[in-house]
Amino acid sequence: MSLTPKRQKVLRFVSRYWEKHNRGPTLREIGKHLGVCKVTALQHVRALQREGFVTRQRYGTRSIQVNDPPVPPAWGSIPVKGTVAAGSPIEAIEEEELVRLPEIFDSGGKTFLLRISGDALASESIQDGDFVVVDAGKAPVDGEMVVVSLKNRGTALGRFRNDRKSIRLNLSGSRRRSVGADKAEVQGVVVGVIRKY
Repeated sequence: MSLTPKRQKVLRFVSRYWEKHNRGPTLREIGKHLGVCKVTALQHVRALQREGFVTRQRYGTRSIQVNDPPVPPAWGSIPVKGTVAAGSPIEAIEEEELVRLPEIFDSGGKTFLLRISGDALASESIQDGDFVVVDAGKAPVDGEMVVVSLKNRGTALGRFRNDRKSIRLNLSGSRRRSVGADKAEVQGVVVGVIRKY
């Protein structure tokens, strides 16, 4: 999450104030530090509170505290890390975007989104423009959809297969083929699909 310079300044001020005085500053003190009125200071504090950076009791004069690490709001943000091909692998495209999702997809900060490019996964009910929710902390189970990084070939989605002799990844899409585990690395398990209509 990116903060405005003023909000970063508020966060630093509250943190340092706690270190020095063992209590939170008042809104008036925050406003004085920023060179703004108490009402504007309150707006900055409320914005920080919505993003999970601080907590504050509604009528507590010195109740502002910094959350370290930030506590995600009830509808947390999950980063979109890039785009993945539906079918043939493509070069990874780095992105910086936050999408708010219900907490059901959050797995302790190991969940991220990938945007689908192409219609090769229509048979899997995954379409161009969809987001797949990926849990990087979950161990894959036979038959699950996984995100795989293919050595020198990009990233793709595939079905995880464990045939007891070796672990294979059946790549999804129009040209289905198996790739040995020695040529691919599982990045995470697909735990959901998000589609905007």
